[in-house]
Amino acid sequence: MSRTQRRLAQKRWITSNLYKLIKTKNKLYRALIRCKLGNEQEHKRYKKIRNKANHQLEISKRKYYQSQFLGCGNDLQKCGN
Repeated sequence: MSRTQRRLAQKRWITSNLYKLIKTKNKLYRALIRCKLGNEQEHKRYKKIRNKANHQLEISKRKYYQSQFLGCGNDLQKCGN
């Protein structure tokens, strides 16, 4: 397991679909850099995927923490662990 995969595994809100979306975003970014930002269509496609990935990550993270806090109830010591 690579260092990046271990780091992402620690973030429990990142699902397999989000991981695939992040990989796609990174591949598009590398292709964009190789072309030296020359192709406008590739740049628009990258921005669209990047924004979608960021939005999905934000939603997923928010849902994860909401479920964690709702599971604690009134016991704040449970939330700290």
